[in-house]
Amino acid sequence: MDKTSVLHTEKLRIGYRSKNKADVVLAEGLTQTFYAGELTAILGVNGIGKSTLIRTLTGLQQPLSGGLLLGDQELSSLSDQERAKRLSLVLTRQSAPPNLLVREVLALGRQPYLRWWGKMNEQDQELILAVADQLHLLPFLEKNCHQISDGQLQKVLLGRALVQNTPLVLLDEPTTHLDLEHKAELFLLLKKLVRSENKSILFSTHDIEWALQVADRIWLIDGKSNPHTTPSEFVKSGTLEALFSAGFVRFDPQDERFQLQQNRYL
Repeated sequence: MDKTSVLHTEKLRIGYRSKNKADVVLAEGLTQTFYAGELTAILGVNGIGKSTLIRTLTGLQQPLSGGLLLGDQELSSLSDQERAKRLSLVLTRQSAPPNLLVREVLALGRQPYLRWWGKMNEQDQELILAVADQLHLLPFLEKNCHQISDGQLQKVLLGRALVQNTPLVLLDEPTTHLDLEHKAELFLLLKKLVRSENKSILFSTHDIEWALQVADRIWLIDGKSNPHTTPSEFVKSGTLEALFSAGFVRFDPQDERFQLQQNRYL
């Protein structure tokens, strides 16, 4: 069965322009295709440009050069409303919306589809309840977002993206500030969603061991070749052993785990 292309980057060059208007390039030559039904983990060390990449892929930040297709259309040619029907975004350090109930935050995902009077119909309400049930959020629908935990809030923000019902979902470090159990729950949920909803989901993360277990594809942003491959090929390539050179950790390709170099300060 042919795969459906959801997102394609063509010789994409990302970064920003400094005060003297010179280009500061973080990565370039990014040519990749992302398909429905795939979970892609974006990896890279701090400051390499993962968040800049996600902001560029969603149109929040302009690329320095190159092409960016959503389906068969250039991202830059789409109106805000059209774009919101094709992609949704969950940002990293997004705070709880002030004075909004969980139900109201989920309902924000329907905004791109509402007419000018902004009233939801029965199908909109059913979708909100279905997503809340899927994410085990039904008991929290009438709670203020400030009354729930960080893990629950992360699911609410993901839920808003699912209510938006887009073929592409991007998440910027979604497990930041989550404990072990909530990280596991979120990663497994993303894995389930690409299968059950046939979505393409891209997420940036520092939780490399988890990403190797759940992702279908790994996209390493290293400012050089920026490889995009399967987890098994990624491990075999030896890239991870070379990625961390400070001597504090070592990646064991047999166990696919990081080990502390405990004699570093002994």
